[in-house]
Amino acid sequence: MVKTTREQRPPGRSGGSASAEPTTGGEISQQAPAPNASQLLHVVAMHRLLKASYLITQPFFTNFADRYDISMNELRIVMALGAMRTAAAHELARATGMHPMNVSRAVKTLRAAGRVLERPDTAIDKRRKIIALTAKGATLHNKLLPHVKKIAEFIFETMTVLEVEFLSKLAGGSRMLTPAAHC
Repeated sequence: MVKTTREQRPPGRSGGSASAEPTTGGEISQQAPAPNASQLLHVVAMHRLLKASYLITQPFFTNFADRYDISMNELRIVMALGAMRTAAAHELARATGMHPMNVSRAVKTLRAAGRVLERPDTAIDKRRKIIALTAKGATLHNKLLPHVKKIAEFIFETMTVLEVEFLSKLAGGSRMLTPAAHC
């Protein structure tokens, strides 16, 4: 009978490997190659976008979510409908960048709260539902709009009109794909 032994290592040590990742059953852990300058720039830009997203949404969670009993996705729908007046669910998904299932859930909650209504689109296809704000939804939109404008003014106060237009085109451009499309 042949007895094999493993080198004993102190707990929490990887045996000299440069990686902090644990290894399993004889595998050698290797560090990912260092990103090149272009990749690093993309990572930094993504980090900044995530940070900006947090800074933009934080006042909402702090000041409005509980006060108005509304989620972030519901707010997105209310603000989009405030600008568009009426839209189908797929149009709201495109306008907000939300997944269609999240649009459906938000619309369902807003409908139950009496903030939106759905009606068949008799002009195009009766199966298609047109979504619009109710009077209660429009009142909520009008209450939130000054706060949204104030946040926008704060965020863009150091930018020129041209820079804001450029950023707006970049953010809403046709190249914006869902993350799953890149994986």
